[in-house]
Amino acid sequence: MVLPFLPFSHKIAFPGVTGFHLTLAVLLLLKFWTPSWLSFGIVATAWVFFKGFSSLPFLVGGLLLGRNYTPTWLSILAVTATWIIFQRFVASGFRWPFFYPTFGVQQRGAGKVALITGASGGIGLETAIHLVEEGCKVVVTARTRAKCDLAIRNIRKALSPELRDKAVIHALELEFLSLANVRRFVDEFKALNLPLDILINNAGDPYPPVNGEWQMSSDGIETTIQSNFLGPMVLTNLLKDMLRASHGRVVILGSDCAECISVAECRRLMSEHPNFNSNAIYAFSKLLDQIWANNLTKEFEAEARPPLVNVYTVHPGVVRTNIRRHEPINKRDGYIGKVLRFFHGIHDLLQSKTPFEGCLTTMYCALADKNVLVNGGYYCDEHVHSLPPAAMDDKLEAEVMAWAHQLISQRINIDGMPVARPTGVTADVGKPQEQTSVGDGDVKGGLRQRVSSAVKQAVDTTGITQADKTSQLVR
Repeated sequence: MVLPFLPFSHKIAFPGVTGFHLTLAVLLLLKFWTPSWLSFGIVATAWVFFKGFSSLPFLVGGLLLGRNYTPTWLSILAVTATWIIFQRFVASGFRWPFFYPTFGVQQRGAGKVALITGASGGIGLETAIHLVEEGCKVVVTARTRAKCDLAIRNIRKALSPELRDKAVIHALELEFLSLANVRRFVDEFKALNLPLDILINNAGDPYPPVNGEWQMSSDGIETTIQSNFLGPMVLTNLLKDMLRASHGRVVILGSDCAECISVAECRRLMSEHPNFNSNAIYAFSKLLDQIWANNLTKEFEAEARPPLVNVYTVHPGVVRTNIRRHEPINKRDGYIGKVLRFFHGIHDLLQSKTPFEGCLTTMYCALADKNVLVNGGYYCDEHVHSLPPAAMDDKLEAEVMAWAHQLISQRINIDGMPVARPTGVTADVGKPQEQTSVGDGDVKGGLRQRVSSAVKQAVDTTGITQADKTSQLVR
């Protein structure tokens, strides 16, 4: 169960802003000689200016100012406690602990087979555990055999004793940084003789092992782009027939940082060679995922109505996992590094989701009735949200799919990869050209109309910040 939809519920309150409110509130609390009318005026003005809930601690501090007999220590404690509670409330996706769902009761996944990539820890592991509790047979992937074995042990350890022995769990090695390895994995998966009802493209990596330096895969492609975009695309295309046969669904983990990349920047990143910036590359890869999801949705809708396979994109939020293990702050040595990691840990504790909270929207899109979900929708905190502007640009979509086709076809032979490569687009992606649309006009407009109608009553308060200029993708 979740609270009623709030248009900004997928945004984490920025620590600098809320810290400013807290500091100002404490300063005002210490000045008890400030007239009550002035205190309330300042509080009300700030509350309106900063748009409501992000100033809630400031408002509470101002209300306490009106009670001059309140001890200073109690006022400061109340403001601090309110700020901490609110930060956790925002980070969790506007949930209180007693609103968390209980898995395993309805058995919504009974008889289904789910494939989850990158399930050795974090969101993927939590998702696998709860899919098993819901009755699914689960196949998880990890980069090494040791991680595969560890994932199976951790999943079984988290299950109840009565479910632990009868759960069907398989673990296979999968390394997205080798497209040939992806093909080998698909052969091994098909050898299990299982259907495929749910494909969750969870695996991803935002930072290369050596931040600030180019890291190329064995296929000669930048590692973040291959791990987050090209590898999952190849995997999904190789499994399309199995998904069609079971009327399955594809869940792709995206990120709201995709909004930071404009259409012009996306084109630039596909063709130019600027300095490396890991944050912008990660945002770019997530925009590519959203564009690919839109293209995949149109493809399945063009084949049949209703489509045989449904596609959803999920923004899990900022989640405390080891996905950021290669961040520069985690590699600093000495006293300064320890201090920075300490405060960074406090920040994560207050403003990040737990892996359980992070998997809830993935679980929702994987198991909810298809009639309830919006096909092609972009979900966060179990609600559909507006798509990034660049993701809805049809001309850019055609260019991205042609670019992906070029990268993949040069390295591995997959018939029809990607499907419906638009005519009129050459492999020289850096030069914009006239494109033909993907699919018929009804299919092309259908996705935009469905998503727009699903969020028409929500106010999109997101400010799109331009990303740092980045990066060379292929050498």
